[in-house]
Amino acid sequence: MVVNTDALNSLSAKNKKALLGSVDESIAFYVDNYDNNTTGKYEKAVTDAGLKRVNFSADQTSELNKLAATVRDDWVKKYAGKFDSKALFDFTSDLFNK
Repeated sequence: MVVNTDALNSLSAKNKKALLGSVDESIAFYVDNYDNNTTGKYEKAVTDAGLKRVNFSADQTSELNKLAATVRDDWVKKYAGKFDSKALFDFTSDLFNK
């Protein structure tokens, strides 16, 4: 749950308490929904399809990243005129690498 600080501070004490008191319930709902409706369905579909899971070593992952560099560069160029694709890519990449 994300709430703007100014908006949160503008709430009455009663509404602020209600909002902050709903965080645990919201997180529980989100996790349950994700587990059962996203990850759960995906895992079932993978199993039902009989797909084989593949794990890559660190060296293989590094090689795949090198090979994918041109694809990433092409994506950034393709969308540069529509939005700041480079900033979005860099932001996402930074999150992934943390």
